[in-house]
Amino acid sequence: MEPVSRLLLELLDDAAAAAVIHVPNTERAAGLLKQLVMYSWHRNRYIKDPEMRITGDEIWEFCLHGFSA
Repeated sequence: MEPVSRLLLELLDDAAAAAVIHVPNTERAAGLLKQLVMYSWHRNRYIKDPEMRITGDEIWEFCLHGFSA
């Protein structure tokens, strides 16, 4: 998971530096994002109806608004 964590942190650092997102601590934001994505991926394995699964686009849209973008 270390390469994924490092990449995610770099992306969030770059986005914060460009003022695209506003977060007080990019390390914590990266941890929250990673946790959300991993939990959603795991949860989706148990949902039989594909229409009820959370998509990557839905997660990203939620995260953008949650990060005050």
